[in-house]
Amino acid sequence: MRKQNFFGCFDSHKSKEDGSPVGKKRLRSRVKRISIQFLIALCLLNVVSVSSGLSSSNNKGTFEIFIGHYDLSESRFKAVYPGGGIIAGIGLSVPVVQNFNLYIEAKGFHKSGELTYSKEKTQLFLLPVSFDILYTVPLGPITPYVGGGIDFHFYFETNPIGNVADYSTGYNFQGGTYFHFSKNFPVLINLKIKYSKANKMVNNLKIELGGIEYGVGLAFVF
Repeated sequence: MRKQNFFGCFDSHKSKEDGSPVGKKRLRSRVKRISIQFLIALCLLNVVSVSSGLSSSNNKGTFEIFIGHYDLSESRFKAVYPGGGIIAGIGLSVPVVQNFNLYIEAKGFHKSGELTYSKEKTQLFLLPVSFDILYTVPLGPITPYVGGGIDFHFYFETNPIGNVADYSTGYNFQGGTYFHFSKNFPVLINLKIKYSKANKMVNNLKIELGGIEYGVGLAFVF
């Protein structure tokens, strides 16, 4: 029997059902369950965001577009998908109380590589979703910030052996600085760095989905 599982780099057996109709049905069921959980989380967060915005009408929120570089911490990952890669996504910042913002972001990461044993092509898709509290310090033309919160790392791996779809939970810490062009220009530059940690047990092995990301974003003030 061929050997393969998450990240294509562990010496353990993978069920034949992964490529069978039963395996595909289980995969679709898992993806559906994950999607429902994700939508519920977003709906709950939307309620919090709206109520926060109503109670903080004198403050400003931002909608952000981000692009950067992502390096996973897991050494096994580096053996199958060498090097980091581009990560991009969107974020929403909503004032809660003075100097504190609720920050939500969702990003996408894709990487191609080779299976450890067979050298066949494999692809990994990550969707890290974060719910953070940021502490901001306005200092004229710049606004430094630090914060942290919880993460949901959704992942999907596909290769000739089969498919894997699941998610893990974790936490993150981040910091950065907003740069203001002008008080009358509602666009900011956001330079940031973020560290995340999200463990997942796979075949009795602990896998780390978190890592370090850094990059730049455009923040549109509303």
